[in-house]
Amino acid sequence: MERLAGRVLQRRPELFRFVGLVERSGLDVGAAEVVAAAMVVGGATGVLLTVLGMPVMLVAMAVVCLGSLPLLAAGVAARRRRRRFAADLPGLLQLLAGAVRAGFPVSQALMGVSDELTGPVSDEFRRVASESGLGRPLPESLSALAERMGSDDVAWVGMAIELHQHAGGNLAEVLDTVAHTITQRERLRAEVATLTAEGRISALVLGLLPPLLTGVITVVNPGYVASLLDEPLGLAMVVGAAVAMVVGFVWMHRIVGIDV
Repeated sequence: MERLAGRVLQRRPELFRFVGLVERSGLDVGAAEVVAAAMVVGGATGVLLTVLGMPVMLVAMAVVCLGSLPLLAAGVAARRRRRRFAADLPGLLQLLAGAVRAGFPVSQALMGVSDELTGPVSDEFRRVASESGLGRPLPESLSALAERMGSDDVAWVGMAIELHQHAGGNLAEVLDTVAHTITQRERLRAEVATLTAEGRISALVLGLLPPLLTGVITVVNPGYVASLLDEPLGLAMVVGAAVAMVVGFVWMHRIVGIDV
């Protein structure tokens, strides 16, 4: 199953983004293993519910929902790790600026600073320092880190270091400025998240309530929903309602999803 998932990932270039997502999550598994787990969970759910005689619509919903759990878990882990990385980045840049002011080379300062911290920011910058020690240019390693973690701030640091290597300048001051900018932006993002919390919770509740109630009613009284699923008009109504729910959920998410 894992080999099959690996072949699927290799043949579909649009899935490379998911490979990067799993790498960003810091999990001790690869993208192929996550996809294989999703296939196993979805397949086992479909077989079990079919044997139990559940309606086809409920089986399909359960397969999609439960089969998506490994993918959603990887996404949640990647989001949390990225958030922690962004929160710890200003502290690392301030320490790095202090080490540069003390006269240490950037690569050596980066290794020393990463050893002082813990968490994703320490792991990722220790990897950058190791790659630099093996001969990879530091700006290139930072660019790869920026792409891996989806961080524009790291990309700015890489550009600043590259400019410093070619034209000189006060690198420590640039790092302090970037750290200050990140801190202020995170503070503003937290304020925006607090102000939009009610809207986001409303969107979540309104989006999850109909399918949950449908599943409960189907289990408690299968005949109540069967008449809706057996008729072409009923199926059209279900599909139309599902499309309208998805559009409304995405619309509400866009309204409260202010990018800072």
